[in-house]
Amino acid sequence: MAQAEIQACGCSALSKLMECKPEVYMWIGESSEQKQDPIHILCLGAILMYEKDEEVFTAACKALYYLTADNEGLCQALMLKNSHVAIIQ
Repeated sequence: MAQAEIQACGCSALSKLMECKPEVYMWIGESSEQKQDPIHILCLGAILMYEKDEEVFTAACKALYYLTADNEGLCQALMLKNSHVAIIQ
């Protein structure tokens, strides 16, 4: 498997997890007190590294959608990092 395929599969798996078990969003974020993991940064990294690969870009954007849909804090954190600029470009 090529690196791009692995990134796409990882993002797709994350999307499926969030789709089936949306309550896991509480473990994803940037708070060390709440023992959260910054998985959203990995999705953003996939977008930046593989911006020309449609499969990775789509899978990563879908994963970010599911991560931020019910998580206001994470959504704001991504906006403060100008993540939307990476997606729009």
